[in-house]
Amino acid sequence: MLLGKGPRLGGDAWTAVALPEPGEAPFALWVRAMRGAAAAEVEANQRAALELTRVVVRANTAAL
Repeated sequence: MLLGKGPRLGGDAWTAVALPEPGEAPFALWVRAMRGAAAAEVEANQRAALELTRVVVRANTAAL
């Protein structure tokens, strides 16, 4: 169970927040996506992953 409070949850009282049912494992999702993905989708995901890596490296460097 997850508890939260704040304006989006109705005020200052702790409120139970419903969690979704567990889904498929992330690795299994990735394998299924790669097996059925078009080449353009794979390339777009690779570009996004590289950009995310660059952002994380810059953030880590700035935090030092």
